[in-house]
This record gives sequence, structure tokens and C-alpha cells, in this order.
Amino acid sequence: MGFNIEVIEIHNKEALKIRKGGLGLREDWHEPDEQGVTALITGNKFDNAGVEGEIKVLILKDGVPAFAINLATLFAFATEYKEGPMKKT
Repeated sequence: MGFNIEVIEIHNKEALKIRKGGLGLREDWHEPDEQGVTALITGNKFDNAGVEGEIKVLILKDGVPAFAINLATLFAFATEYKEGPMKKT
């Protein structure tokens, strides 16, 4: 499934928090489907070094792409990575 629009890619926690606010989600992201939020997974390389085919999570609101985030980066956030060289806007 492809989209012919440019999707914002999240690279830092603050940007993720900002985008989450626009989705109408609870703080704990509980039951996002009840707010019309779904996800698609793309790619096949578990990497976050900017290589082609990296696994990304595409978040959709009512079927429209809202943003994407690299899966390895999401794991880094979840394990309390202190943002450093990987930090982008």
C-alpha cells in the first residue's frame, strides 16, 4: 500500500508528543482505535541509520497518514534513550 503524499517522520520525543496531541489520544495511548487511529508497518530492515527499507510505523487518523516513526527509534524512546546524535527534527 503506497501513499502519494509526503508524511512527516518523527525523530525525537518532543515531536512525537506534539503529533500525539493532534490525534485525540489518552496519555497512555489506550485504545487508539476508538479515536480512529490505526497503524501500518512498512519496510524490512530493523535499523535507524537512514538506510533504504527501514521498518517504520505509519500512524493514520481516520485512514489518513498522520506521521511515521522508525521502529528502532521507537524502541530507543521506550528504553529511555537520552537523545543525542540521532536527534533530528
